[in-house]
Amino acid sequence: MPLLKPPTPKPERVNLHVRVEKSFLELVELYAEFIGASREYVVTESVNRLLKRDHDFQGWLRQQNHSRGEKPAQPRATTA
Repeated sequence: MPLLKPPTPKPERVNLHVRVEKSFLELVELYAEFIGASREYVVTESVNRLLKRDHDFQGWLRQQNHSRGEKPAQPRATTA
């Protein structure tokens, strides 16, 4: 049995360009500084948390995938 676990594969990353209000960006930057993380991390984890906790969206998503015969997509677990 190995003493160390193999590293978990990192999910594929893609670029997403969005326009936001200046005040929103300032808050994201301040929060990132507060927790010692990147802006990318703050936005990604925030949206993942929102999508995972929105029960109406989760039900809708299951219905959409069921009607297409697909496995439901799940936001990746947040780590903090």
